[in-house]
Amino acid sequence: MPAVKKVNDHYYITSPEVTITGNLTVSGAQASVTSTDSVITDRQIVLNNGETGAGITGQLTSGIEVERGSVSNALLVFDESDDRWKVSYDGGSTYLFLVQSAGAVVTNDVVDDTTPQLGGDLDINGFNIQNVIDNVILSLDNESTGESGVYITNDTVTTAELITTNKAKKFAYVLG
Repeated sequence: MPAVKKVNDHYYITSPEVTITGNLTVSGAQASVTSTDSVITDRQIVLNNGETGAGITGQLTSGIEVERGSVSNALLVFDESDDRWKVSYDGGSTYLFLVQSAGAVVTNDVVDDTTPQLGGDLDINGFNIQNVIDNVILSLDNESTGESGVYITNDTVTTAELITTNKAKKFAYVLG
């Protein structure tokens, strides 16, 4: 049998299970649920609901924070100030960029991973691999000659072939 108790204008309901048929509206500054696991059927969760300004106003971020006990919390947030999804492993002191929204100017993508690993093939979809700072371009074909191979272009060299079928044949003749 459920028990209802009122203490200092607060109502406490004690019951092994409560079923509410219909909508539940909770009004207040904070809604707190203490449970081990939450199961949510919804396919989409809306954060920052009721925003009336252009974008996320106030703190300019909205997202999910994971409490990690004695170590810094982890966060996944959308930052309105630069239109980016970001992740933080140090409680929000620093962020790694994940994705930029459409129309945003791309200045960098993967910047903090100094030893990236693919785990599969790299398909560059007809583009080149480029180091913008040193003006070096590594291409996998030569558009001017139509040959396949690996070519490099930089400030001092214009389309020098590194590895091509033609060079491979020359090395084969030399090496026997």
